[in-house]
Amino acid sequence: MPASRLAENILDHIRVTHGTCTVQAQDLIAALDQYRRTEQSVTADTLGYMMRSFFDNCRHLIAFEQLAVLQCAGDRLTRDAKCLLNDNIAAVCRH
Repeated sequence: MPASRLAENILDHIRVTHGTCTVQAQDLIAALDQYRRTEQSVTADTLGYMMRSFFDNCRHLIAFEQLAVLQCAGDRLTRDAKCLLNDNIAAVCRH
């Protein structure tokens, strides 16, 4: 796959994932707003699940974006920058 096509696919994936994170954030806001207005909320388990899902997706999106920088920037990155990105990606993968 040509590099430009790969970069396009990476950016498309990032856009879609940002959309997913946005919808999750809107769902969380709606659940919390419902509690503020009516003092009735989704269960603590449901809210916890929603929050974990949102933060997990955000962490994975950040790791994917860092991977995209590694792929697209290639040799233009300094050794230290590559190490930092690799370490950050590895930390997300361990969770």
